[in-house]
Amino acid sequence: ARGTDYAEYEYKNATCGTIAKGQVIGFDVDGLLTDKWSQAISFGIKSTEPAYVGGDQWDEQDRQSVDRIAYSGKVPVNVMYCEPGDYIVPMEGADDQIEAEPVLAETMTFELYRKAVGRVRSVLPDGRALVAVIVH
Repeated sequence: ARGTDYAEYEYKNATCGTIAKGQVIGFDVDGLLTDKWSQAISFGIKSTEPAYVGGDQWDEQDRQSVDRIAYSGKVPVNVMYCEPGDYIVPMEGADDQIEAEPVLAETMTFELYRKAVGRVRSVLPDGRALVAVIVH
């Protein structure tokens, strides 16, 4: 196993577009992946290179309606300007998109912590954060 996280396949809702590796993504009230802030009730990170993947009970024709979400381990996340120890917290972006930003540990509130998807372990050479996944 060469990857650094454990991921599971999750189904997308009908309006969810393509999810980039390392993207912060939401889950809607039905437990389906969404890229819309207004539909999300919790959040995760798309796996980039999982060591193991579970939940692969879908048919090959369903491939476009599922994606791999990191549930434990370390995963790069598409968030820049981070420092080790920061938390990665989803935020509402333009046009109802889900974005994320680093939050200093000293300024974390319980409400922000409940949304956090990971804690920065290091910064990769390309500037993205490598985070330890947090699942709530």
